Amino acid sequence: MKFGTRLWIVIITAIIGLFALAGVALVELKQTMMVERQGQLTTLVEHATASLTRIYEREKSGELTREAAQNLARQTMGDLRKDDRYFWARGFKDDVNQIHPDPKRVGVVDKDNSKGDQYRAALAGKTIGFVTSPGTRPGVQGTVPKLYAVAHFTPWDWIVGYGAYVDDISTIFWRNATIFMGICAVVIFQVRSLAFSMSLTILRSIGGEPHDAAEAMRKIAGGDLSVEIPLKKDDKTSLMASLKFMQVKLKNLTTAIHGNATTLSSQVNQFDDATNSYAEAKTEEGLAAILRAVKNLGKTAGILEKSIARFKL
Repeated sequence: MKFGTRLWIVIITAIIGLFALAGVALVELKQTMMVERQGQLTTLVEHATASLTRIYEREKSGELTREAAQNLARQTMGDLRKDDRYFWARGFKDDVNQIHPDPKRVGVVDKDNSKGDQYRAALAGKTIGFVTSPGTRPGVQGTVPKLYAVAHFTPWDWIVGYGAYVDDISTIFWRNATIFMGICAVVIFQVRSLAFSMSLTILRSIGGEPHDAAEAMRKIAGGDLSVEIPLKKDDKTSLMASLKFMQVKLKNLTTAIHGNATTLSSQVNQFDDATNSYAEAKTEEGLAAILRAVKNLGKTAGILEKSIARFKL
């Protein structure tokens, strides 16, 4: 696998990890905000049921009739209203509105009976239930998600609830998502630029793929001086260029040693022939031939010694 490919795998893996981390952080943020909103609504509904309980205690003591107690509850809960934030109550079984900011809807079966089924399902086995459904918001076109916290006030068989719009959570979520994505984009660009620069620097200093350089060095170390070492144009400073220079030097050196070794072998044969001739004839010419052979051997040995001396051991 090429060096650049490996580097891109590392970069892509880092990018995937970065996006995964950002995604997990955003989801956790949204869930935390939703839990906090549920906690706020829970507190409000608990206060409402506590207020209804105090009024019911007055009914139990005989201080108030059922009708008077419920009218007091409607007035008390109805006063706790600001703009589109209010408490409401409806019959648990019949869905008749008991408390509502619109007086015309009090005592009337709620037109959206499906919500009653949702509230009852949310309260199954729970003290406080939660329902998210689309709702209308003043000044906003279309529907927006609204979270309701509901409780069952059993003495009067009412469902008491309070709702809050949660579109702001989605707004914050997408705003933070945009910020995270922007940061990720900047980081990715910087990492990509740095990795690309490092890749060019490394490949330029090596002069090719690291694998090719390692393979060429392995073959040369094994004695194969015929290996092809490709060089880029005007490359004289890279590792591959140095390897190529070493290969050429080794070729020249081994060629010289081989040639000198052949010459030395020939001269040894000549010396051997000269000594044999002198041993048989013992002439002045034979002695001269031996001396010439010895002189040539000395020259060749000197050349070999110089060639070997070029190696630093």
